[in-house]
Amino acid sequence: MSSPTPPSAPAPDAADVADVVERLRALFLDELHLELPSADTDLLATGLLDSLAFVELMLQLESRFGVVVRLDEIDLEQFRTVRSIARTVAASGRADAPRAGSPPLSGTRLDDGATDHRAAGGEEAA
Repeated sequence: MSSPTPPSAPAPDAADVADVVERLRALFLDELHLELPSADTDLLATGLLDSLAFVELMLQLESRFGVVVRLDEIDLEQFRTVRSIARTVAASGRADAPRAGSPPLSGTRLDDGATDHRAAGGEEAA
């Protein structure tokens, strides 16, 4: 299985990761109704992130960050903790993507390195 992050992608900036961690913690609380003890809690080993919550997380990552992860590209290690999810999002270059309430960007994938700047309806995003 190949990595969803392009091999040439630069390492995410610590400030970007910290920002995404906070946004993810809010996502977990607001959408998944999970209050996490820390950003390093093992979501899989503790059972906090079950299969239904994982699917919802994938939908929220697309909606809030414009990040789409293909099923055949999922690496569970990237989703083990909020911090590892944040690193994955930040490394995708989508950490500054639309927040809740904004239309998600379509066609953006972690595995191709390309960015499609069209909003969900096909219009050019601002």
